[in-house]
Amino acid sequence: MKLIAVSDVHGEPLKPLEEKVLQVVKPDVVVVLGDLEELSSIREVMELGRRYNVVAVPGNHDFDVYHNKNGQEKEHYELFSDPAAKAFIEGLLRQHKREISLRPSQRDSFRTIMVHGALDGELASSYASHMRGIEAELWYRLQLREDAHVKNFAAMEKQGFRVMLRGHDGHNSYVYKDPNLVNTTLERSLNASGKNHIVSQIGLWFPGSGLLAPTYGINQGPFEMFPDNLHAITVGDYREKRDYALIETVPAANGPLLTFSSVT
Repeated sequence: MKLIAVSDVHGEPLKPLEEKVLQVVKPDVVVVLGDLEELSSIREVMELGRRYNVVAVPGNHDFDVYHNKNGQEKEHYELFSDPAAKAFIEGLLRQHKREISLRPSQRDSFRTIMVHGALDGELASSYASHMRGIEAELWYRLQLREDAHVKNFAAMEKQGFRVMLRGHDGHNSYVYKDPNLVNTTLERSLNASGKNHIVSQIGLWFPGSGLLAPTYGINQGPFEMFPDNLHAITVGDYREKRDYALIETVPAANGPLLTFSSVT
């Protein structure tokens, strides 16, 4: 199984992704993690759905465009001028988070939810601080903040999910919670330290919580996703950097392999 995931399109043409990635990789699933925002992007994703198995969720900008909020008046009226695109976004907003299968043979170990923001985290801006329900889950940010990831992993466990595919933060990030790292010493070469985390040659480690972010710096994978861990995969901004993620099932591996890249 091969899965390609993109997020935060914001009107950036998807033709380069199709020509340079999708046509080469031939994925079984194309995941779109929201913030299409522009009518052109909505139409492109609808068209991709005729050629690929596309699974999409909305982003906070898609919510605002539909409801004509937060300065999105132009995009709102463009969307409502196209009945098919409007119906497409309405369908996404009715199901703003979705479950998909990364490895059917290990469904319980890799039960996966896709959502633009998170199940819990930080509502950092004054605009978002009052939000609840769907709006909050489209706005939650995680970044590389230990407290945000701890809250989100707790919400994932409560709902029975082991993997999250998300966007919104603007950069590629893979953070996992390893139960074997809680309250233990990380036996790796360290090159710097901080109050809440240690920066090692492989990434960020948050002592005491068992959280490890191996994508710190230039390391983009592949990362083997082990079944005992919880996983939060953030796909970077397609508009700004043309980021995408590839997740593929390799029979010899313990779990799926994750690689970040960009369309060049």
